[in-house]
Amino acid sequence: MANYCHLSYEDRKNIEDGLNDNISINQIAKDLNRAHSTILREVDRDKIYSKPKTYDIYKNNNYDRDISCDRLSKPPYVCNGCKARRGCRKERFTYYARRDDDSYREVKSEARKGINLTQEEVYEINKVFTPLIKKGQAINHLYINHHDILDFPKASFYNYVNSGVFEFVPLDFPRIEKYKKRKNSNKRRTRKEREILIGRTYKEFIEYTSKNPELNIVEMDTVEEV
Repeated sequence: MANYCHLSYEDRKNIEDGLNDNISINQIAKDLNRAHSTILREVDRDKIYSKPKTYDIYKNNNYDRDISCDRLSKPPYVCNGCKARRGCRKERFTYYARRDDDSYREVKSEARKGINLTQEEVYEINKVFTPLIKKGQAINHLYINHHDILDFPKASFYNYVNSGVFEFVPLDFPRIEKYKKRKNSNKRRTRKEREILIGRTYKEFIEYTSKNPELNIVEMDTVEEV
């Protein structure tokens, strides 16, 4: 099975053609060299709901019957390939490759907004690093050997990957380091508390006692409950 990468429009068109020809999800997945679950998720996620104009009338006339379609209760859960679709008055779910691809590109375009990279730079990064990452090279290794291309912070690279800017995704990397969000400690001294300590250090205590030898000094320990 090939490593994961985004479906192209050609892949989506082959899926739609396969569904229209009543080819099983398993066979479509084999033809595209993809996982069965990948094809099934693609179809289920992007199928389009619709109903004919006469649906409400048909529903009212059959209020005492179950008018749901048996075809939608089993894979691939769409009406593609149904010979009775033209005159069907039931609810429909249909997979359209063009609409799905347009929606995918719109989402990807939105994810790229605000990034400090040109389309040419994104293309170059995809071209150079996609095969290397598929082979298991880590981000640190890429930065060491290709600093002329990756001339932006590593944190930005992580954000771009997570946002879907490139063709590779987080799962393609052997390991992406995750840093825990720093917690705000309630024990950290405030600015006002730090100002109270001015003039009260141990050095200043020694100087004060040397100038005032008549003082009675008592030393004691303090136990603070955590």
